[in-house]
Amino acid sequence: MIHVLVLNQENKNNNRKFIFLKCSKNKLRNVRDECMNSYVKIDRNILDWEWWSDIKTSRLFFYMILKAKWKDGNFKGISVPRGSFVSSVAKLSEGTNLTVDEVRTALKHLKFTNEITSKSYGKFTVFTINNYNTYQNNTEKLTNKVPNKSQEDTEQISSKY
Repeated sequence: MIHVLVLNQENKNNNRKFIFLKCSKNKLRNVRDECMNSYVKIDRNILDWEWWSDIKTSRLFFYMILKAKWKDGNFKGISVPRGSFVSSVAKLSEGTNLTVDEVRTALKHLKFTNEITSKSYGKFTVFTINNYNTYQNNTEKLTNKVPNKSQEDTEQISSKY
């Protein structure tokens, strides 16, 4: 099981910075590339999103953001770019505990407002979150805030949980 620990610190200008650590096998360790597939960012403006009050549509959308690939990849010879993932309506139904009809309705909502697109390939579909890079764009800033190896050696964190 993987847990993510977020340390929130405020500096004197009231600017917040976040330090992301991954807790695995009772050890805290630094995460550079791994952290990008261990968490997603959610902006507080999501509360103003038109589908926020539709629990089924918002549940499906959050599930899709969590399933989306954080880097480009391939599946059975098909390109699956960052922000996309391979699935089916049945698998989305299983993963969200929504009925197949509820998933289809939520997909129609998300397609209608251009939140997602999809391309079917027979037995599977590639779903794409249209603004994924906008939602998850801060990778460079995060990487710069994670301590490097020499800092790790001098500031080791040990834990006994």
